[in-house]
Order: sequence, then C-alpha cells, then structure tokens
Amino acid sequence: MLGRIGENRSATAPRQFKSAVGQRVLIHASSHRLNWADMAAAVTCLKERGGRLPKPVRFNVRGVIGSVLVTGIVTRHRSPWFRGPYALVFADPRPEPFMPVRGQVGLFRVQSP
Repeated sequence: MLGRIGENRSATAPRQFKSAVGQRVLIHASSHRLNWADMAAAVTCLKERGGRLPKPVRFNVRGVIGSVLVTGIVTRHRSPWFRGPYALVFADPRPEPFMPVRGQVGLFRVQSP
C-alpha cells in the first residue's frame, strides 16, 4: 500500500464502518477510469513513495482485487494520505484473485464464485 493508511471517510464513518474494525475486508476496484492527468499524478505519487507501475499498465476494474485488515477508525494520523475527517486504518494488505463484482457504496457482501 506504499504507506497509505487506508480510506478517508466522512463523519458517518464510525457508525457506518464500526462492524468492520478487526475484520478482513475485500477491496473493490471501481469502474472509474483515470484520465491521463489522473494517471500522471498517480505515477508521480507512486514514484515519490518508492513504488512503480509495471509495463504495460493494466488494471482490473469492476471487481475484487485484494483484501486488508481494518484495524481502526481515526480522526488524526501522521500519514500524508490522511485527509479526514475520519479514516479507516488498514493493515496486512493481500492481493486476491480478481473476482468481477458490481460495486456499491460502503460495505457490502460478496458471493463466493
């Protein structure tokens, strides 16, 4: 995760995500496609943090791509990724076999293939 703490969230985070703390959750890649400016910014950000993208760059979208352990919900964090007012804190990121799944807002259940 290149130092990323997790996911910035709104003031509803404590109520909405409390049940996820201490649980492993799947990470979904949305269908949003980056434009060239967004892609250039992402590449720059990765390089600044010691990461790199493989060539050719291909991303799986519209499905599960990994999992993380949700370790907490915070209102402050020293990470440069923190924008608040809340953030879910992640640990132990793991790649998962790609599984096409339609995304939803917030937490949602996924049927095993």
